[in-house]
Amino acid sequence: MKILLSGGTGFIGRELLRQLLKERHYVIVLSRKAHVTFGIENFFVETVWWDGKKIDHTKVDLESLDAIINLSGESIAGKRWSKKQKQNIIDSRIESTRAIIELTEKLTNKPKFLINASAVGYYGDVSDKKIDETNPKGTGFLSDVCEKWENEAKKNVDLGVELTIIRIGVVLGERGGALKKMIPLFRANLGAVLGSGNQGFSWIHLDDLVRAIIFILNKKISGVVNLTSPNPVDNREFSNVLAKTLGKKCMFSVPSIAMKILLGEMSQTLLEGQKVIPQILLNNSFQFRFGEIETALKSIITNNKPE
Repeated sequence: MKILLSGGTGFIGRELLRQLLKERHYVIVLSRKAHVTFGIENFFVETVWWDGKKIDHTKVDLESLDAIINLSGESIAGKRWSKKQKQNIIDSRIESTRAIIELTEKLTNKPKFLINASAVGYYGDVSDKKIDETNPKGTGFLSDVCEKWENEAKKNVDLGVELTIIRIGVVLGERGGALKKMIPLFRANLGAVLGSGNQGFSWIHLDDLVRAIIFILNKKISGVVNLTSPNPVDNREFSNVLAKTLGKKCMFSVPSIAMKILLGEMSQTLLEGQKVIPQILLNNSFQFRFGEIETALKSIITNNKPE
């Protein structure tokens, strides 16, 4: 396939790109890094600079795309949520998605398929029960961000493009994501249960996430698809399993009030949660390699041993 990928140099995007190239797809990567190289496989990849707001379709042949995969967006947990940062989080998602719509309008041969990222934050704080793709939008900043992002992507449907919204959980991998900051703390015996510890933790191993995106692409599954493990846990269980996997103990807890003082409104990313089930993937017989949190963390920790 000929695929346009935005967000291809991030934590998720780089691994997705590696797998797409391994399967000999031709990938055009939109990147703010003008001279990114991808090793020996770069015969099958082309890098096009963009600013996250506009795609110059005259710089590369974007006709006859089979699919577009849009993963672009400012990190939710990268900085404290000032008024400016909250706007950056919204704008980065809306503007990149709008640029893809504008590109589609200009192309003579429209792409057949758009996979657009979103997040399980769409469902709000519903830790008390397991939910799937049929559940409605929740409340709060993250829910509102996801709704605006998804609504922007839906405009591509009017152009005749099949759309899949992927609502992604917390991604666990050895080179980035949540574990990059957590593992050093837990190794130093500073790991802690956050707040009540009862908040749902919907997670997915990076390997399963990438395989699921390619699975969706190959099967042309449209609509909303949750990308999470079928076995969500709560924060307490996750913290204890991570500590145990590292040969440590989780001896501390951080009260909710302390989290709110330290992080402000951004604390909701850690104190609120969901237990999200990937029902559409299960209905389509997708096979998870790392469906249990113990197995997932063990595979990551094994590859992340200190030198």
